[in-house]
Parts: sequence; C-alpha cells; structure tokens
Amino acid sequence: MVTDKRKEKLLYRCNRASAGLVPGHGGLAIDMETTNDVVVRRVWHRLGALDPADEDDREMLAEAARRFAAQTDTSGRDADLAAARAEMEHVRGALRTLYQDRQDGLYEGATGRGMFRESVQRLTAHEERMVKRVASLEESGKVAVRLPTEWLEAGDDPLSEEALWGSWSLQEQREFLALFLERPRWLAS
Repeated sequence: MVTDKRKEKLLYRCNRASAGLVPGHGGLAIDMETTNDVVVRRVWHRLGALDPADEDDREMLAEAARRFAAQTDTSGRDADLAAARAEMEHVRGALRTLYQDRQDGLYEGATGRGMFRESVQRLTAHEERMVKRVASLEESGKVAVRLPTEWLEAGDDPLSEEALWGSWSLQEQREFLALFLERPRWLAS
C-alpha cells in the first residue's frame, strides 16, 4: 500500500498494480480521510475503552502483545543464545573428556595431577560463566511485552495533528493496525 494524492484528495492505493504483480490490475484506491475516520478511529476507540476485567479485552490485548513482540527483531538474542548453549555443551564435553582421560590414567604423577586440577578449575569456571550467560539470555526472552502506554492515551481525537497517528510513517501506521486487524473485509451495501 502506498499513498497518493489526486485532485487534492489523499488516497491509500494498492501498490500491486504499479509493481505488475497482478496482470490487468489497475490499482485500487480508497479515500484516506474516510478510511482513517472509520478504521483507525475504531481501533483507537477500542483501545481507549478496554476493560481489564473483560475476558475478550484481555485476549485481544494478549494477541496484540504477541504480534507486537513478533514485530521486534530478536534474532541477535536468539543467535547469542544458540552460541552460548553450544559453547556450554562444548565445555561440558571437554570436562567429560578430561575426567575420562584421568580415569584412563593419563594424569599420573605430580605434574599430571597439577595439570588436571588446573584444567578442571579453568573449565569449571568457564562452564559456570556459560550457565549464567544462557540463563540470562533465556530470561531476557521471557520479558513481558508491554504495549506502549501512550497508545492508551490517544486523547479525544486520535487523528488530530498532535496525536501519535499523524507523527507515524505509513509503515508504522500499518504495523500498528496489524496488531489489531487481520485484513479488510468489504460487506455488500
């Protein structure tokens, strides 16, 4: 979707036509002011009228929070967590090998025992650091997602020039609506 202006009238226009994605599709356009007045106002009104005691409202907020979290890129944390888990398992494998080598008699004598002790201390300390790192990364993924509180304070007119809606880019507006709406549906009039 893109915006367009024809005869001083702002429109939302389907960008599939200009991209040539649908043969014969000339591009649909809808009046931006009317659409915002109907769709956007309803979403903001619904947000402002939420009742935490109402089961449907809680479910709607939970779904919006899930979608909001999905819009947030956590790939860096996920990659760090996978790397930390792999390193932790590598260290544990090294400790198992070290203990097996000792059991097989490879650390005999005073020097061998000293090397074994140093290796165990070093690997155990490393394992403890990795356990803490994994726990920290796992915990950071459990942080409760909170929808921005300013969304609930839209004021009397969520479409006024001072309101959040007008300060957002088209992409930000679409992301916001995607939290609460599946898709538009036209009803026969």
